[in-house]
Amino acid sequence: MTSITANISAIVAVLSATVSVIFGLIAVRSRAQKEVGDLYDQMVKFRTEHPEVLRLSRNWTHDCWSKIYRQSNPDDIAWVIYYNFVELCLGYCNAVLFSKHWLSRSSYQNHHRPLIKLLLTEHNPIIEDLLQEGAYISPSIGKFRKELEREGWNWRKEHMKLAK
Repeated sequence: MTSITANISAIVAVLSATVSVIFGLIAVRSRAQKEVGDLYDQMVKFRTEHPEVLRLSRNWTHDCWSKIYRQSNPDDIAWVIYYNFVELCLGYCNAVLFSKHWLSRSSYQNHHRPLIKLLLTEHNPIIEDLLQEGAYISPSIGKFRKELEREGWNWRKEHMKLAK
């Protein structure tokens, strides 16, 4: 009788652990989807409030860094707003790339991956600047960019197509 009780206890313990792991994985996936969704919503809201960010993305030069830090006139402040938007976009891209294994495959492939590609293309001039500044861009984004380059994606050429 004791061995039966021990076996039942062991089975219950294993089942409890399995259920806990399953619920834990569901919670992690749910949290990842929420975090990515929240960042997406913030990005859309920011872009709605500051439609000039797309215009500014076309005009970025390395000299804009001094404007960001100077902030002596409305033109300089517009670059600060643009930089804040780029930071938000990079945060979204990092969140998606970090948690892509927790997102549904179709959500990642059909929505998030193409959006990351678009965002990195739209803002390629500043992203190239950030890459040259000493690996400021996360390894996840760097890897994503290199993967697309191997597939034939030309960031500068594609940015110019969008900018026309």
